[in-house]
Amino acid sequence: MQSKSGLRKKKTPCECCRERKKKCSEGLPCERCKRLNIQCYYLEPIPTPNLHENEFDNCSELQLQVECLKNMIQDMEQNLQSLQSEKRPEKKYKSGSTIQETAATNWQLSLNKNGTISIHTDITTHTELLRHLESLSNNHFSLSKQAMLNACTAYIHRQKFEKKLRKGLFDAIIKCIEYNENESRFIIKDTVSTFSSNQSLVILMTSLLQVFFSCQFLDRVSFHQQTFWKLFIKDRAEPSPVVYALCAAILTDRCRHIAQLVSYKEMDSLSKLFFEKARDLIENRFDDASLETMMTFVYMATYKANTLYPREASMYLEFALRIRHILIQDKYKEPITCEIGEYETLKRQGTAFQYIMSVIQYVNNWRGIPVQHKPYYNDTVRNEARKMHATINLIKCDVTPMPDEPQSVIQSIIGKRYIDMISAIVHPYYMRVRHGADDDIPLPFILDIEQQLKQTYYQKIPSDYRLPASIFEDGLDDLEFRKRLSECDQCHPTSVKLAATFYQSFVGLYEPFLPAIQKRRLAGKIECDPFEVQAQKICYKSSIIVVRLLEYLCTKLGSCNTNLGLLSSVWEMHGRNACLGMTKKELVENGVYEYLSAEEIETSREYMIRCLGVLKQGYLFNGAEKGAWEYFNDFEQKLIKTLYNSPLQTTEYWGPVYGC
Repeated sequence: MQSKSGLRKKKTPCECCRERKKKCSEGLPCERCKRLNIQCYYLEPIPTPNLHENEFDNCSELQLQVECLKNMIQDMEQNLQSLQSEKRPEKKYKSGSTIQETAATNWQLSLNKNGTISIHTDITTHTELLRHLESLSNNHFSLSKQAMLNACTAYIHRQKFEKKLRKGLFDAIIKCIEYNENESRFIIKDTVSTFSSNQSLVILMTSLLQVFFSCQFLDRVSFHQQTFWKLFIKDRAEPSPVVYALCAAILTDRCRHIAQLVSYKEMDSLSKLFFEKARDLIENRFDDASLETMMTFVYMATYKANTLYPREASMYLEFALRIRHILIQDKYKEPITCEIGEYETLKRQGTAFQYIMSVIQYVNNWRGIPVQHKPYYNDTVRNEARKMHATINLIKCDVTPMPDEPQSVIQSIIGKRYIDMISAIVHPYYMRVRHGADDDIPLPFILDIEQQLKQTYYQKIPSDYRLPASIFEDGLDDLEFRKRLSECDQCHPTSVKLAATFYQSFVGLYEPFLPAIQKRRLAGKIECDPFEVQAQKICYKSSIIVVRLLEYLCTKLGSCNTNLGLLSSVWEMHGRNACLGMTKKELVENGVYEYLSAEEIETSREYMIRCLGVLKQGYLFNGAEKGAWEYFNDFEQKLIKTLYNSPLQTTEYWGPVYGC
């Protein structure tokens, strides 16, 4: 009979105890690691293969292959039909033999037992295939020289897509920056009506942090919450400069929940007050290479980025980068000897670095759609910003969730990891298509990016962070769409943001190849290219899905700070499909109905209004963004007047209040 000791579960020691062959009490951290104040970690066990999961993955992969083959066959059929014209004279090869009429070849597509797909045909050599295609061209259609060139080289011509909305927003942001630098927008009063004493300011900062941790913190998890509390708040007679700098950034971070604590009139002056307190406290510790000093500079840079002072944001960001380099080379050189919460906070600060750099990149016209605009910086400043960008790119944000963190924070950390995976796929494509000089894009390059996106979302991202495909079925009305989302166990802010990012990637992927509205008749084009029609369908469907997801995110899930990049991209697409200002006669003359139905045009006009609703509900313009708000406000009035021939009275919360 087996003894009880033989039935006991085998203990798994942590790696620190295992390497030193010490007794381990298990737990995270174990007693020994806790006593020695060293990092305690376990290697993840290799899970036993799940046959059902493997079968599901195989089925998903096979389904992807079948879908890809179907798309290829449809594209081939459409290409053949579009190239039909008069017969071409018989062509002789160099050997002098005339190509005779070839009998119809027997093509068959079969699915084998092992899951592979076979194509059966009488053609056995490449020469026979060429002869067969030549006979088809002689008997049914003629191939133009350009069409044959496209068929051989498989290149798609990039179109010039009008980006009026994004260009207008970019110009408005640049005007805001110029206004901020030329005039003093902030007027600090001696006393702030509601928060005039230091005690009331401390109480306010505590409330701000509580709201911040439940909302904006989940968008950018830039530190470990318990470590932040222990280092900079607990047992302190006066708040740390980090807390002052963070509160200044919070008040400018476009959060509607903050407006419940501080009136819009006081946000500007209070944020400026917090920033100046942080600057006063840190100025005597400029050369102190500590986590506190670095984080203070990071959030001072965040505040300057939010209030559109990119030059000052770059300066504080450079200070923070210098201190970070010293910390990595000195205090945090050996992670195993560091306090785990502090080391995790140091790693997570990379998220804040990246956000600040994204603002600097945007005003330098390095992100999104390039805009023909006079450079805001001179060459020296731009080169320094590029060097800083290269340094920040080397920061690896390999963030690890901590055991004491809530599920919402863990979801945000893991969700960002998957969003970064999608961004890494589309980044080389955007650099090639948006910034490249060549207008001819290889078709295999486009299809490969699409395949990578689908494989990443459907296979690499776990089901807990992926919305099921049934939610995105064709033909669902808004009520059914929201119902399926509300009944979905995987529906949470992170999974919705991830799905919106995924579908917007398809808009960005096919946006450069859409049919050109109002230019087809002038160019003499009669029929649409099949690839353009396919690009139109994908962009139309994806844009609708993204708007629905963003609506659900800000109205049902209470998320703040709607991603303007995602919103403006699909908003631009609906604006294009809405064909504003075009009569039915002009729509027919320009061949718009070849790729857009009348129902789709009306739907796009409706979704333009819904995009305005998303902006109003999910984005609170801060005081520095007056020009951007005025741009969207003017855009709204023109849109309503075009669609309904009447002005619109905007709701009270829509516009920020100035001059207070």
